[in-house]
Amino acid sequence: MTFLDDHLLRNDEQPYGLIEEVDSIEIPTSQDVRTIWRYAFASDLFWYTLQQFHQDPSQQVERCRRLAAGLESAYAPQERTIAPTLARLHAAAGNQAQAHHYRWMAHNQDRADAAYAQARLLMQIDKRDWSALEQGWVAR
Repeated sequence: MTFLDDHLLRNDEQPYGLIEEVDSIEIPTSQDVRTIWRYAFASDLFWYTLQQFHQDPSQQVERCRRLAAGLESAYAPQERTIAPTLARLHAAAGNQAQAHHYRWMAHNQDRADAAYAQARLLMQIDKRDWSALEQGWVAR
């Protein structure tokens, strides 16, 4: 993202940049691992200004559709990591079937994450003083 880094990124040489680097995510593909750098507006004011004054409502549906398609392509095959965002974009673009698909994906990912966290917690707890009944409840 040379353009973003060279012209829009807030740093020591450019303290008034519009965006900041947030983090990166690695997406495993069939051939290698792809790194996606993630950015955020340096101030909520920048985002708000673009939302309020630089948006033609007649083009919003097309923008949402194109942004969703671009994010799906960039994050494939790990779209679930941004499923809530994709659900919102598809809903705004009028594609309710895809919005429902990504809402379902986000909901199930949250449930899987919670189950994983609960399992890790149960594995770490000292169970030596538990009764046989209590150990049976956990084993279910």
